[in-house]
Amino acid sequence: MLVKKRYQVVIVGGGPVGVALAIDLGHAGISCALVESRTTGHRIPKGQNLTQRTLEHFYFWGIVDELRAARLLPPTFAIGEITAYGDLKTDYWHAAAGREIVRPYYFQDNDRLPQYQMEAVLSKKLSTLRNVDVRLGWSATGVAQDATGVQVTIAEESGPGRVVLSADYVVGCDGARSLVREQAGISRSGTGVRSVDGADGVPLARIP
Repeated sequence: MLVKKRYQVVIVGGGPVGVALAIDLGHAGISCALVESRTTGHRIPKGQNLTQRTLEHFYFWGIVDELRAARLLPPTFAIGEITAYGDLKTDYWHAAAGREIVRPYYFQDNDRLPQYQMEAVLSKKLSTLRNVDVRLGWSATGVAQDATGVQVTIAEESGPGRVVLSADYVVGCDGARSLVREQAGISRSGTGVRSVDGADGVPLARIP
């Protein structure tokens, strides 16, 4: 098992939150490692709406134009609250005044695109930050703390690699079944969400 160099922050989980944090830290000159088991994004049309505040972050990271260019719907199409008569290819649809009302109060307009499109833009930006060590295809298997900081053991998903990452801090961005949260002893409560087919009722996520 190889012990790598020390980082200021190790981020476990490379979804939108983890990658956005890595970009923010990278811009601040903070050394960090990002650990994510996936090597490609999920092409699932979720996370459609990006708020005005989110777009402000994209602007200050220098990628807001690239993000808007990744939108799949034509720019003239409304973001939400659409009443359609037939389909959107005809002239018979109406967009009620919704999010457009608040546009004058924000520096950036909100936008709408699938999460996988947003992740592609974020990943491209992340690749330009030299102080961020991105480890795709790796999963965290253990987290330990001592007087000097934290050690995160990671394992290669499709290989024999085992590495211990040493850092001042670890951040858990690893979702509902967070290893970081569990090993830090942070409990969760609430009602579990059943599986899609309803066969076993296994909690997929809990609301704190």
